[in-house]
Amino acid sequence: MPWQAVVVSHNQPAVRFTSLGSTGVLWIDPTFVRGQLRPGVGEPSGPWQAATSLTAAEQQNVAAAFNSGFRLPRDASHGGYYSEGRTAVPLRDNAASLVLRTDGTATVGS
Repeated sequence: MPWQAVVVSHNQPAVRFTSLGSTGVLWIDPTFVRGQLRPGVGEPSGPWQAATSLTAAEQQNVAAAFNSGFRLPRDASHGGYYSEGRTAVPLRDNAASLVLRTDGTATVGS
């Protein structure tokens, strides 16, 4: 299946979709879209400045939203969570981490 634009910004595809067999794939252009990390309702626990839900105004401008798909309690996912200058669950050495910078750009590192 060819790539299809699903979100357009300034007449340019900001988000494209295709499928590889039974798996859907998104390509997100970082020049039009910026990432935000939001804590879940129950995980990680504790108070966070970032809201767990999008406001009505934010919903009008969101290109895509993803549930992380991993669980933190008892190290079930073997992952970690760091945000707002503090560690809720330690990141692991030599494991991939999705890093969202304060300017919204993203990278993957270990």
